[in-house]
Amino acid sequence: MSFKLKIWLILGIVVSLVSGAGILLDFYEVERSAEKQMRQQALDLRAALMATRRVYHKQFLASGLPLNEHTLGFLPAHAMSRIAQDYPNWTKSGVRFNNVTDRPRNPANQADADELAAMAWFRANPKAAEYTQTIRSREDGREYFHFTAPIWAEPYCLTCHAAAQDAPPTIRQRYSAGYDYRVGDLRGVMSIRIPVESGRDAALAHWQQRLLEQVVLLLAMLLTLGLLLNHYVIQRFQGLRSAIRNMARGSYSTRVGDTRQDEIAELARGFDAMATVIEQREQALKQSEQQYRILADYSLSWEYWLGPDGRYVYVSPSCRTVCGYPPEDFVDDPALMERLLHPDDLPAWRAHLLQHFRQDGEPGERDNENRHEVMILRIRDRDGRDRWIEHICTALFDADGRFLGRRGANHDITERKRAEELERFSAFQAGIGEMSTSVLHNIGNAITAVSQDAESIEHAGTELLRVASLLDANAKHSQAGLDGQNGTLADLASHQCVIQQEAARAIRHLSADELNQRSRRLVASVRHIADIVHIQQSAARPSQQRSSFSLSQAIHAALELQGNAFKQHGIHVTLQVDPAVDQVNQSHNRLLQALTNIFKNSIEAIQARGMADGFQGRLEIRAEALGGDRLRLSVVDNGEGFEAAAQDDLFRFGFSTKQRGTGFGLHSVAVYAQECGGQVTLRSEGRNLGARLEMVLPRNVGNPARSEQ
Repeated sequence: MSFKLKIWLILGIVVSLVSGAGILLDFYEVERSAEKQMRQQALDLRAALMATRRVYHKQFLASGLPLNEHTLGFLPAHAMSRIAQDYPNWTKSGVRFNNVTDRPRNPANQADADELAAMAWFRANPKAAEYTQTIRSREDGREYFHFTAPIWAEPYCLTCHAAAQDAPPTIRQRYSAGYDYRVGDLRGVMSIRIPVESGRDAALAHWQQRLLEQVVLLLAMLLTLGLLLNHYVIQRFQGLRSAIRNMARGSYSTRVGDTRQDEIAELARGFDAMATVIEQREQALKQSEQQYRILADYSLSWEYWLGPDGRYVYVSPSCRTVCGYPPEDFVDDPALMERLLHPDDLPAWRAHLLQHFRQDGEPGERDNENRHEVMILRIRDRDGRDRWIEHICTALFDADGRFLGRRGANHDITERKRAEELERFSAFQAGIGEMSTSVLHNIGNAITAVSQDAESIEHAGTELLRVASLLDANAKHSQAGLDGQNGTLADLASHQCVIQQEAARAIRHLSADELNQRSRRLVASVRHIADIVHIQQSAARPSQQRSSFSLSQAIHAALELQGNAFKQHGIHVTLQVDPAVDQVNQSHNRLLQALTNIFKNSIEAIQARGMADGFQGRLEIRAEALGGDRLRLSVVDNGEGFEAAAQDDLFRFGFSTKQRGTGFGLHSVAVYAQECGGQVTLRSEGRNLGARLEMVLPRNVGNPARSEQ
């Protein structure tokens, strides 16, 4: 419904209500007006009748006419009843009147029940001038407005109505009633009956005439008000509405331009001012939106806004570059992200959403929720290729603290992960090279011992050959003695015993002290070489598979890989492992490589400082429990240490404080600690003050994704 139609409708309703209320009130006044008119009519008729009655009565008395049968009718009391009977012949109004009393001389003047009730009321209220009521006639059933006025006895009335003996002879002879009145007594009432319907009809006709006049006047007023409102209000509001519609369609340059000095003009000027501000803000908003679109749509990162209902509000076009799917697919299907994720990463993603996708909490709690560690996730793009993304997100709240969802960014780090894998492999190869050098050194030591033992065995064989020659020569000498009998038999036997004792001694010495001992050492050296080769072969496999094993055994294996380096350099080693953290679930090979690099680094540091006489190298190894499911592995040596300037570069790939160092050992240790969710630190008080390496690791690390294996 238009505003113009509403104005006309409101005017019509208001005018109709006002006029209707006036007409209704006038209609309700019809009854009162009719009664008022009938009363006035009765008063006028009574006044005329009473004036006539009094004048004629006094005139008759003053005329001196004798009162007889012929002149009795001139008396008003007698003439009034005759006039009342003849009155209907002269009018059709239905009005009736008469003088009535409760002690009539003429039966026609006998008061009926309504009139007797009025007389009783006047006697009870002597000061009342009239008595009115609506009655229903017992004769014709019509309603009448009954007006009664008292007729009080006056002095001139006593001529005929005082004591009977004082009345005129004609009166005494004709009437036996109507005597003994005193001045002020109620003789009767003037009874006037006016048909109610005649009074109502007159009032209704008057009301209808007024109604017609009011309707014409109200219609003219309605038309005049409508035209004035249309010119001064509606047309101006229509102009304002047109301007608002133009602004709603985007025409922010629209202005009303009303220059009048009234409230509507003030409203129009307010609209113009608002339109100016909106136009300026719209221009600023377009510029800001353009800048935002440039930043968001041309961002190399996969940006998104996830609403409180779990549906995407915005996804940047860069998602197509990362995963191959356009933004519309994520907006239409919020579950697409979970289908892209690697199955092994899906539980962590869902836990992340459950933990951070909250709408309540105090501001401090919300601040904590805004921050979380960067998540590394794997997805499979539209072409079926595995890609790595780095996910970070934060909660969004408006100025009133209402939760709006989360804004996130997914960075494609596939190339970085490949570079890290290559760097990790290079570090692994370098670590293997260093381990191989150490192992070869240990194997060389073992082979030296084997060579020495082999030489001893060869010497023992030579001695056995010498004994055999002695026995052979002795046998020949004995045989010659027996054949030539050059000496006595006793001398021959004595010489034979000496030769046999020497042979026995040599054989026992070679067997117990040389052959058995050397053969045992040779077996031990061969087994040692086999163990070193086995450990080297196991560590040379770049497996990430986790397994449960003893931490103390792994430390002993890493120490064993150093061979006799500790004994050779006089290094005292102490090891303490808290039983609570001895059983771990880690990558055994990676931990073994890390420990080997750490111990080798400590040995070289101690060796570099151990040139001074009287220096005793020390290596302290300790594993202890931390809070939660974590442990701390500490390795402390009293080697050459390092300067504080080298602190920040110690774990950098390729950096080394040693002239012949490769810079791979400590870097591979840091990579290992980071991959399993731990951290490593290395500190020193300065040159020749030793060093302390601490590595904090989780005791249990789940198996990695297949793509890492």
